[in-house]
Amino acid sequence: MLVFNCGSSSLTFKVFAARSEADVREVLSGKAHRVGVKGSQPSFLRARRDPA
Repeated sequence: MLVFNCGSSSLTFKVFAARSEADVREVLSGKAHRVGVKGSQPSFLRARRDPA
């Protein structure tokens, strides 16, 4: 399952593994910063993978 949360200049996401309604765990998450923002700082992506 993939979940997005969109802000004005960022995009947060999480990926979950679900074997059942009771067995759901986060396997990947991240955030894209400064999306569509002009200026001297570049946009960038930060991600984290949770160990299995």
